[in-house]
Amino acid sequence: MSFRGSYNLSIDVKGRIAIPTRFRDEINQLSSGELVITFDPDGCLFIYTTPQWDVHQRELEKLPNLNAKARMICRNYIGNAADCEMDSQGRVLIPANLRNMSGLDKKAMLVGLGKKFELWDEDKWIAVTEAITKEDVLLDGELGDGIAGISL
Repeated sequence: MSFRGSYNLSIDVKGRIAIPTRFRDEINQLSSGELVITFDPDGCLFIYTTPQWDVHQRELEKLPNLNAKARMICRNYIGNAADCEMDSQGRVLIPANLRNMSGLDKKAMLVGLGKKFELWDEDKWIAVTEAITKEDVLLDGELGDGIAGISL
């Protein structure tokens, strides 16, 4: 499974997006078109195939319940998670609460990140990519040692 690339999408009046054709067969093979969508505090939505989400949810459930930050993380990711289904035309209804939380309206960007997608409001995505370019975010030192051996 490898979702990659950025795709301009429109959100229709019912709140649906059309998954790019190149990913539909893989999503159907991996999860019979079943997806889980949840909110990320960066302002986007994460979209997982159901089996991949189940792996992440089990990891989140291992976090210590007595830790306030761990509870907030679980409330956000699990509490906002919605089970969705891709229809025969490749469309997915994004729940209204998740569209509102992420500021999605008419224009969106679907970004493949390997095992998941991120769904961004188009203007927010432009701002994020501009910030990466202008602020040298990729080399800020936080992960410098961890990614030093990666060659692109």
